[in-house]
Amino acid sequence: MNRVQIKVAVGNAKSAAIPKYFGFIFGDIERAGELHNQKYHDLEIYSLLKTDSQ
Repeated sequence: MNRVQIKVAVGNAKSAAIPKYFGFIFGDIERAGELHNQKYHDLEIYSLLKTDSQ
């Protein structure tokens, strides 16, 4: 496995704290990335590469 990715809703600070705690790096915003309660929400994308932990 080379890349692990975590997506959290924009503005969800508690969920965004998890990937930050584990050293994931913020990459981008995925616009209208998830449908929830009949509304699309933007997502923050965090990732960790195999080479990041070496």
